[in-house]
Amino acid sequence: SSRYEYGSGDFTGVDAGTGGAAADVAVAPGRRGGSGSNINNLPVETMRSSKGGGGDLSVDNGRQVRNSQPINGSGSDGKSGGTVDGDGEVEGEGDLEAQLMQDESRQGGGRGAGDVDDDTRGTPTRRVKYYTVGLLTLTSMFLYADQNLLSPNLSAVADDFGFDEREKDLKLGGWLQLAFFCVGSPASLIIGWLSDKVPRMRLFFITVLLGEGPCLATYWVKTYWQLFAVRALTGISVGGCLPLLFSITGDMFPAEERTYVASFLTIATGAGIAVGQIMAGTVGPAAGWRLPFVIAAAPAIALAFLLYFTVKEPRRGAQEEAVKRHTQRRTEQRQQEQKQEEGGGKDGKEGDR
Repeated sequence: SSRYEYGSGDFTGVDAGTGGAAADVAVAPGRRGGSGSNINNLPVETMRSSKGGGGDLSVDNGRQVRNSQPINGSGSDGKSGGTVDGDGEVEGEGDLEAQLMQDESRQGGGRGAGDVDDDTRGTPTRRVKYYTVGLLTLTSMFLYADQNLLSPNLSAVADDFGFDEREKDLKLGGWLQLAFFCVGSPASLIIGWLSDKVPRMRLFFITVLLGEGPCLATYWVKTYWQLFAVRALTGISVGGCLPLLFSITGDMFPAEERTYVASFLTIATGAGIAVGQIMAGTVGPAAGWRLPFVIAAAPAIALAFLLYFTVKEPRRGAQEEAVKRHTQRRTEQRQQEQKQEEGGGKDGKEGDR
């Protein structure tokens, strides 16, 4: 067994002379004897280095490591590996765990696997989870509260714009709802696609502002077409919030709790519609049909600000089984490292005695 210097890390437990089986490979910069990626029973084909910290470590059916990029090889689970090209991208067959290690190495400024913090440190506590769900539930309730605010006050709106009965039914009962749907449905598809591409808490914040801003502006409309425009734009938040709600909570809760959490969100939508109609029917006749839009939109915007500035973006796929196995394996490796370091320290003290 020999030590092989590679970049700024050490390779330990590798029989480089005979091409024997590889054991633990430590690639953590500045650390010696740590356990990094486990490459089990793989014959080492070539190992070469250069002064620039480059070089290749090639293993049979494993992974090729270039430019000091640590990637898992084929482990005890029998999954085949792949290669890392010059840009650090994974090519060929590879499991999710290897990709996660590569991503974490990039985020850590090129650190090796042994230097990446344990994933469990970033897991939100139960209190944080339900704080987030509570804010999301209240926000969605106010978002859906404005969906039918006009219904209890259609006659008042028709009188304000000088509509007869036919125009009231056609323009207020038909066209406005059609515009709401025609904008809200595409918004749901687009925002659902974006939720896989961009930070979701920021996207949720923008979605609420795009929809509830026009809802708030309903208080100042003077013509029917102004009302038509703001009602159509309100559909952005109502249609776009659902994909984000389920995406965010899905990465915060394990599979066995997601249905329970989703029930809060779905109840909030129905409760919001009911609360909005009751509020519009109560406030509208007394203070005018425009005020209910302010009462529904202002809290939604305030809650969106609170969410954006107090809730951290959950890590994508944090609750998936592959990530759990990866996290558990790395946690066990770190515990073994600590035990080895503690054992080495005790041996040193006994030697001094």
